[in-house]
Amino acid sequence: MGLDYSYVLVIKKVRRDELFHFVEEHGEVDLSDHFSAYFELDSHVLKYLEGGYDWKPHYDKAEIQKYLLPDNRARIGGIDYDERTPQANDEELVVRFTAVTSDMSRLFEDSVSVRNWFVALSRRVDAKLTYLDLESEGRRVIFLEGSEAFLAFKGEGLFEVSQKNFLGAMDEFSKNLPDILASYETNYKFEEEYTLILRKADLEPLRSYIERQGHFDNGQVVLKFDLDSALMRYLEEGHGEQEYGISQGGIPYFNKEIVYKYIEPDYKVQIERIDYSEEELGGDEDRVAVRFIPKKWKTDQLFSQSESIRHWFVTLSREVSAKLTYQSLWNDGYAHRIICYEGEHANIEFTGHYELEVSRFKEIYRVFSMYFDQFYDLE
Repeated sequence: MGLDYSYVLVIKKVRRDELFHFVEEHGEVDLSDHFSAYFELDSHVLKYLEGGYDWKPHYDKAEIQKYLLPDNRARIGGIDYDERTPQANDEELVVRFTAVTSDMSRLFEDSVSVRNWFVALSRRVDAKLTYLDLESEGRRVIFLEGSEAFLAFKGEGLFEVSQKNFLGAMDEFSKNLPDILASYETNYKFEEEYTLILRKADLEPLRSYIERQGHFDNGQVVLKFDLDSALMRYLEEGHGEQEYGISQGGIPYFNKEIVYKYIEPDYKVQIERIDYSEEELGGDEDRVAVRFIPKKWKTDQLFSQSESIRHWFVTLSREVSAKLTYQSLWNDGYAHRIICYEGEHANIEFTGHYELEVSRFKEIYRVFSMYFDQFYDLE
């Protein structure tokens, strides 16, 4: 099956006619449920016209010129249109503009020009919320109540969590966002790490768990994780042998001598030089943030990629009744991934929040949660 990405707007029903007026001014209404849009040219619009998103790219100047318009614009169609009344408010409409091909879906995802067209439409009709639906790749909020926004939820994690737990986890994370932003603005440095939020009373069980799974070493911890493909790759590149790895040369080969000696009989791998800190949270004397920050070369990527390491921290979170556990990672931008909330496994990954005030961040995800109807408890 192909991709069916779409832009979704939440508008008042009384603004429906204005929406069609905008499309008529900046595109064509082919049918009541089928539009074409006039997008300003950018590299992605041209790539689409050139067939660059196709599995077999081609370039046909005569064909391209059929779609070029005056003033550096291009006609792109068709775009399917549908609308429904949301449960949240029967005076509103949720309208959806859906790309009819996988190539057009990629255009929707990539093009700033396409995004700007929908931002302009959102302003015209006073949209409450506008986001790009990327199906299993996530959702990208681009407009909220009068102004542009950017907050992207990545992957399929939203489908695996209840609306209640989504809001609870995001609210808990937002309490810590001021400290995260302040640290970044002070140091201009982003570190990939795992952070647990828990009660002071649970610190001792956490320390005991670490001693059972590894040991403390002068302000750092040494931990043992179950072998998985990411850990195996880390060893194959020689990072167990030397911090900066071992050059593989032009011909790839598998050097089992520098791999197998770091795999213990129970298929665990020991990772060293992980900074460990316990910090009291401002305004809440009973809560602390415990951070695990890898300091050895390439272990930051390992922390981002290894499912085994993530599972280790989920298990730890449940063992010590952590309120919230999240990752800091790089994924096309500075991102965070909530992996556990009040003992429940989660996979809520988002980016864009580093550019937002905390109040705006909360406003976006709370409004979004009202209209996202695919939380597992709402289906």
